[in-house]
Amino acid sequence: FSTTYFSAESKKYYRETISIIPNFFYLYYVRNYDIGFSLLRFLDSKITPATKKILLTFFQIAGVLVIFFYFIFANKLQYPILMGVIVGGGLGNVIDRIFRGYVVDFFRWHILPDSGIRLLDPWPIFNIADSCITVAIVILLVKLLLQTKKKKMEIQK
Repeated sequence: FSTTYFSAESKKYYRETISIIPNFFYLYYVRNYDIGFSLLRFLDSKITPATKKILLTFFQIAGVLVIFFYFIFANKLQYPILMGVIVGGGLGNVIDRIFRGYVVDFFRWHILPDSGIRLLDPWPIFNIADSCITVAIVILLVKLLLQTKKKKMEIQK
């Protein structure tokens, strides 16, 4: 099915909705003028949209650069593929924001339909870049935790 509406509260523009698995997985076209999970929505009443766009772009670029250079200069490039996926996902969202003024999100899951749990029904709309960043960070954290645990066990021996 297809819908078109604009939600002024969330500043998201929904144009197309395609049901892939009814009541579970949909493809949307969403213009996301905010950042992950709408964390900075509180700024909408305090600054102009243009200022917010500049701030978000600056912070996204800074974040990508900090991660990239930290792992290069700290000689911690043990996981170059994971770092590449994180930096690549970040750059994908930065490019969207610079050239479009917003990030295009399109995946929507209803993990526990009608559960009443706001975070799970529906899951926030996201894109491939968001997925890359999230999955790579989770894998990296697990690897680092296992590595730390292994070092502690070696020390105890």
